[in-house]
Amino acid sequence: MKPIILFQGILILLVLFTCPAKAQRTYITRKGKLVAKTLDRDSLKINEYKNINVLLDYDKAEVIINFKLDDSLDDHIPSNRFFYDYDVAINSKLSLSEIETQSHPDRNFNLKGHLIYNEAAYYITGDGVLEHWEGSEYMSCLLTMNIKLMDDMKLKLGSYGQLESIHLFQTVLSQEVLDEREKTGY
Repeated sequence: MKPIILFQGILILLVLFTCPAKAQRTYITRKGKLVAKTLDRDSLKINEYKNINVLLDYDKAEVIINFKLDDSLDDHIPSNRFFYDYDVAINSKLSLSEIETQSHPDRNFNLKGHLIYNEAAYYITGDGVLEHWEGSEYMSCLLTMNIKLMDDMKLKLGSYGQLESIHLFQTVLSQEVLDEREKTGY
């Protein structure tokens, strides 16, 4: 009886240590930099947001970005919250078949997805680059993205004007366990 219990114990340990944990392949930041270019009448406005949330899911090759239009409110969000009461959400799928979590050359990609604002979804496209940050186990990569609404789509971002494009600038993403994602429906 003891050899069977020992064998079962070893088998359970092997399964636990050889299966990759999903949470180990999620990388986020809460302090990314995003610029939204809007057209108000005839003038182009540059709206900068420094307190944005960005999540990169390596398993699904998906990026989620959310932020409030009033950037100053973000300072009051608890640091353990990623999905909070935001004004704008961007959910996108990258054209990469896989994303390495180890050292890798720069990866250029296209993206498709949707932007959610005022409970309406707008289709988006874009491109970007994912760069590995060598020498740190906590800061894994830099993510840069250029996002536009699909052809003929129009979106007015509150008093900011009509959205022309969104740019995510070299945002550093670090590995983090994020249990609350399962509860959000993303």
